[in-house]
Amino acid sequence: ARMLDAETGDPVAATGFRQGSVACAAWSPDGERIAVGGTDGRLAMLDAGTGRILLDFPAHAGAVGGLAWNGPGDRLATVGSDGAVKLW
Repeated sequence: ARMLDAETGDPVAATGFRQGSVACAAWSPDGERIAVGGTDGRLAMLDAGTGRILLDFPAHAGAVGGLAWNGPGDRLATVGSDGAVKLW
């Protein structure tokens, strides 16, 4: 997956995240991390500045359908096509 500049469309960073498998993404409130949910049920945490993968693990038995950070940015809620809602 690639991170693009919203104004120019130019690539900012390339991530090691599996291409074509991104189902959803959410920036952390402090802007330092991006949570990415995959169609394969995996959840990844990326460094927003570099695109480097900080964490990558199985989160759901089906695709991750949505992500939401809490206000302080220390918890993340995910919902999967498996019907589960999880708080990390």
